[in-house]
Amino acid sequence: MSLLKEIEILSLNGTNEVDGILFSEFKTDLNSSFTSESVDDTNTFELTSLDGANNNDVDNSLRSESQVVASSTSSVFDSFDFISIPTSGSASPYPSTIFVSGMTGGITKVTVTLFGINHTFPDDIDVLLVGPSGQRTLLMSDVGGTNDLNGVNLTFDSTVGAVLPDSGQIFSGTYRPTNIGGSDLFASPAPGGSYSANLGVFNNTNPNGTWRLFVTDDLGGDSGFIDDGWRLNIQTQTALPSVRLAVSPSSVLENGTANLVYTFTRTGSLSSPLTVNFTRAGTAIDGSDYSDFGNNGNTVTFAAGSSTTRIIVDPRPDTTVESNETVIFTIANGAGYTIGTPSSVTGTILNDDTNRTFTLNNSNLINIPNAGSASPYPSTINVSGVTGTISKLTVSLRNVRHTFPDDIDVLLVGPSGQRTLLMSDVGGTNDLNGVNLTFDSTVGAVLPDSGQIFSGTYRPTNIGGSDLFASPAPGGSYSANLGVFNNTNPNGTWRLFVTDDLGGDFGSIASGWGLTIQT
Repeated sequence: MSLLKEIEILSLNGTNEVDGILFSEFKTDLNSSFTSESVDDTNTFELTSLDGANNNDVDNSLRSESQVVASSTSSVFDSFDFISIPTSGSASPYPSTIFVSGMTGGITKVTVTLFGINHTFPDDIDVLLVGPSGQRTLLMSDVGGTNDLNGVNLTFDSTVGAVLPDSGQIFSGTYRPTNIGGSDLFASPAPGGSYSANLGVFNNTNPNGTWRLFVTDDLGGDSGFIDDGWRLNIQTQTALPSVRLAVSPSSVLENGTANLVYTFTRTGSLSSPLTVNFTRAGTAIDGSDYSDFGNNGNTVTFAAGSSTTRIIVDPRPDTTVESNETVIFTIANGAGYTIGTPSSVTGTILNDDTNRTFTLNNSNLINIPNAGSASPYPSTINVSGVTGTISKLTVSLRNVRHTFPDDIDVLLVGPSGQRTLLMSDVGGTNDLNGVNLTFDSTVGAVLPDSGQIFSGTYRPTNIGGSDLFASPAPGGSYSANLGVFNNTNPNGTWRLFVTDDLGGDFGSIASGWGLTIQT
């Protein structure tokens, strides 16, 4: 037998009962399930025969309570067995069963209702519930004394305060499972042992499978029955999906064709889309060093039915020699998921640019007078066709001659206006006779203040204070550091201004000067 009702839900109150609607009881000898699934504002209820018995008797009289509408994590299952309780021993059927299927997640709460209990000595009744995984609890035992039960409906809920009375009259209502007596015996196939009286034993277990209700009369002389069967109301909570992160390959070349692929993987239910937050860090800069695809800002979204989603990180090629750069993605907190392991991964963009070196020279003589500006003033080198920006610059002065080198001041000005002193107020009175000097800001040696200058490589050196250069040299104060040219465009006119700042001696840079540019 199968009966389907679709009922439009008008409104729900705070107790999850449907205002103004009572659901019909479907009474039959069949073991049946009564389930609900919430879909927007419409709930569908289905009653399905589980044992295929040949009984078409459906009694549409109303139960004495409203049907509770199940949420998406709650289902109601009914058995409509008539359970006959003899004067002594096991009831029939023994056990009465309900088969549960299609639920997801672990149990968070179970309530049990017995409908239409009749007995002339309720203290005799012992009721044991056994779940699909073997957990069990007494629902009632040795309660109600000698007071007849006539059509009583009892709901058992371990979260309420009320318990069944030991010897007083039992009325329809909701009670905690209650065992007044000590040990209780149930014939096989009921499991032996001691029994709790707590429905919480089913929490966090799988609800799917056969639930068994064992009823027995533990003392002769009285009998009864459960007229309208029994019900399970099972609430479950599906565990939130866990999201983990991986990257493959772990490194790629900056100018290569391979990309870093960051894969987010979720476990658990795949039925709905899921949006996950992440953060990014590392030395690489999004939009400058790489482009990414597959994400929306700092979120990714799993499509319904999909266990993975990916972000593609495509390195942007350049010609700058630089350190390897990292792209670090880390899963961040959000709604609807938990953070798995690993949650943070690092991809590396490998620098594959090499230093390119360009050497340019002006070998023309530079005459240094006994006072004032040299000739030519300035001496120039024009640079063109050099790719990239400057990573290092060195300057050479060739065949330097002078009878009082302390007079010589040399200023270098780049195409973009950066400038630095190469030498000023060094060497004292010691003649220079064909000295070759290379200036490199990365070395340790500096030119001597008053000692003899020999050919070699030195850091730019300014011993004195302020130095003055005639126009068209730029005015102002000057550093003594070739690093001012780093990361600038090398192309254009480089100018070398040489002056003698005190009369009486003269000289020359006989073989001119040169630039060595690394990009």
